[in-house]
Amino acid sequence: MKAQKNISQKEWNALANRAFGNLGPDEEKALENQLKTFEIADLTEIEKTAEQINLHYKLKNYRSDSAFEQVRSKISKEKRSVLFVKTSNLLRIAAVVVFALVLGSVWFFAEDVELKTETTELIIQNHEITDVELPDGSLVTLNRNSKIDYPDKFTSDKREVNIEGEAFFDVVPNPEKPFVIHAGDVSIKVLGTSFNVNAYPGNERVEVVVSTGKVQFYSESIDQIPGKELILDPGDKGIFVNASKELLKMQNQNPNFMAWKTRRLIFSETSLKEVIEQISKLYNIQIRTVEPGLNELKYTGHFENSSIDFILEVISLTFDIEVNKESECYFLDKKS
Repeated sequence: MKAQKNISQKEWNALANRAFGNLGPDEEKALENQLKTFEIADLTEIEKTAEQINLHYKLKNYRSDSAFEQVRSKISKEKRSVLFVKTSNLLRIAAVVVFALVLGSVWFFAEDVELKTETTELIIQNHEITDVELPDGSLVTLNRNSKIDYPDKFTSDKREVNIEGEAFFDVVPNPEKPFVIHAGDVSIKVLGTSFNVNAYPGNERVEVVVSTGKVQFYSESIDQIPGKELILDPGDKGIFVNASKELLKMQNQNPNFMAWKTRRLIFSETSLKEVIEQISKLYNIQIRTVEPGLNELKYTGHFENSSIDFILEVISLTFDIEVNKESECYFLDKKS
């Protein structure tokens, strides 16, 4: 599609009016000369472009959805009788308006337009962890089976997002516009910091571990009185118990709370039971011990970006045990 450059606001208004049947005869004639400078692709390309519009607007005396439906209806009727032809004046104007909307270069009918903020919802299932950049430049890393939704633009006095699952946030500082994360019955409010949130649906609790900065951890489901909110500093862990609605604060003792993101595992005299739990979570697999006594063995070691086969081989050699795989599950047992 090719259009004349530096089109005035008045001309865009005329194009928009014509597209929706509101242009008078004299204005139509004046606009006809202007249209000669425009060229557009075939009708199929017009409809494809229209479908890609991701803006909601409200024009005076018109509903946006019905107005576009009128244009697309006329396009469809024209397509049934002609394949590769120059479009009618109405279609040419409609295509130009669509082009302007897609590029976002011109806002016509500015006094009558009401923009609506849209929300993006991103769901990560059994895939690799995913990095997301939010509209303010804050970075979020989502773990498997997690979901986040956020507006395409933070327009209020707060930057608010909703999550389910596990995510690591690196928030861009902005003292005038706090960043608020809603996770089930709890919220985390920050000005600029990095921290991990674990809030999978069905879990007994929601956990927040702070890496840098300071966060406010609270629940709107309990009375906001002194002592009913937590201020977490680096190294702190905040826990909200879903059943009892309790907020707890403690020092984080788990060096592997970020293993899902860093792919780094650190164990120091850790029970094999806990080692298995950490490995199972990181690699999204099932590991079981055949002999219950194996769970009490203590393991010390460090893995970084290692394959699951390598880790299990090291463990088997350390404790002189067997590792067998059946279907999708690994079994640890004493050697026969």
